[in-house]
Amino acid sequence: MTDKTIDISEDVYKKLMDLKSENESISNLILRLINEDKKSDSIEEFAGIFKEDSDEWEEIERILYEERLRNKTPRDIGL
Repeated sequence: MTDKTIDISEDVYKKLMDLKSENESISNLILRLINEDKKSDSIEEFAGIFKEDSDEWEEIERILYEERLRNKTPRDIGL
């Protein structure tokens, strides 16, 4: 592995040290932070985005219900 030297300000260094776990290298810390940023695209990011009584949520529920009804086969309905 090739080592590189980068210049960072003292305040950035202190913040990195605060975030770093006891046995973690700075390189591993930076990789962890980069990977955490990529995880922000997960579905968990959207948890709680709509309040249950919001108009937006009611519209989403209506659309989902209509799509489910439209995609049901006679067997699903019990005919």
